Amino acid sequence: MAANFTYIYLDTEILRRANWPKESTELHNFLFLAQILEIRIFVPEGAEMERRRQWVDEMLADADKLRATLKRLGRWGIAPEGAGPASILNREDLIRRYSEIETALKRKWRIETIPATERQSRELFEMALKRKPPFKDTEKGVVGFQDAVIFLSVFDHLRSLPTARAVFLSADQMFQEPYLGELANADGVEIEFLPSLAEAIARLKTRLKDDPKRLWDLEVHAAQLALERDRAGLREFLVREFERRVDQFSVAGELLQLRDIQISDIKNVQTPPPQERSEGQPIRISFEMSFELRLHVVGLAEFLTKPVNARVIINPERHVGIEAKIEAEAGLKEDRYEPIKPISIISAAAYYAPSAVLEWEEN
Repeated sequence: MAANFTYIYLDTEILRRANWPKESTELHNFLFLAQILEIRIFVPEGAEMERRRQWVDEMLADADKLRATLKRLGRWGIAPEGAGPASILNREDLIRRYSEIETALKRKWRIETIPATERQSRELFEMALKRKPPFKDTEKGVVGFQDAVIFLSVFDHLRSLPTARAVFLSADQMFQEPYLGELANADGVEIEFLPSLAEAIARLKTRLKDDPKRLWDLEVHAAQLALERDRAGLREFLVREFERRVDQFSVAGELLQLRDIQISDIKNVQTPPPQERSEGQPIRISFEMSFELRLHVVGLAEFLTKPVNARVIINPERHVGIEAKIEAEAGLKEDRYEPIKPISIISAAAYYAPSAVLEWEEN
């Protein structure tokens, strides 16, 4: 068993279940764990090709369903706004879009592609004749060519690496066959097969137990993710806090109204070290946020002494940037933070240009 593996390879079905190339929560957690443990992630070229075909077919099927729905609605004179582009989707455009998303994901997490095996077709044919896994008999005949190419690509690549200990993630039961592990071990490499990202994540977390610093890093990251997921809740907290404070941003007797708050950044999340926590007690968290108050001048006291025909000649909007440090608390269930509840604003600094927002003239 590759207990101290330093490489992980991802098969096609693992990519599909993770909704690759979209960065799902599970995929994100897996990649983050691999990153802090300095484990390299590889995807065989064959698996990438298979997943791309799956994704494009799925998108085209969804577009067909949408066109059928629009056709039915059209019979009743209903034409939903913005639904037109589905009618012009084509495979080439989808392949291009898929490649853009995949390239960005791989660049972000330093995921590497390994080339297809260069083994001769004769060797693959002999494996198929002998029904050696991943080839197998089915009602439709012998299958397994694509799986064989992907596995041998992993095997050949692993032999070229300096420390040949790896995990191959595949949901295909064929890869649980003992023969494949024996084949790898006989050639001096050590490879273990796991059936899901969830099991890989569990194994990676086990390796963190003896590394308090990295375990703490993981929990801080989990808190960051929880805050990002609940931006709507953070915005509600900020609205409650600043609705009664808008007067401090007024000049010349203005009456202000808070119209909106836009959060731009959540950063510097801090949690207490795991050893300093009490079982069952909420965890105190602090973090910094950058956001913008969008205010509207609804009245000007000076106007009360001016003629009726005095008027505003510049749009009375004011945007105030805020940098704030906030205290919050939350529960932690396994490695996932429950909704984080903001408690108070520890400190805040504002920057804005209040001059020349309003002008008036007399006729």
